[in-house]
Amino acid sequence: MMMRQVHQILRKNRRILEKAAMYHCEGERIPLEPLLEEGFLPGYHTKVSHDAEGKPQYFCYEIGFRMIDNHIVLLQNPLSKAA
Repeated sequence: MMMRQVHQILRKNRRILEKAAMYHCEGERIPLEPLLEEGFLPGYHTKVSHDAEGKPQYFCYEIGFRMIDNHIVLLQNPLSKAA
């Protein structure tokens, strides 16, 4: 896959996560199915880290999320950052 296509997928994922963050609180479980219907591809992310318990945390640029069953949980709402 060309780098341009990967970048487009990552940008689309970020837009979908930003939109989800507008309607959901940090830490709230967000059903994965509607995000997939919008074109979210959870296998595409820019970084993976692990929390203190060793559970993976994924980042799409600055937006972090965790996969739990068929849901995602935003790690930090990008819209609630303190200025």
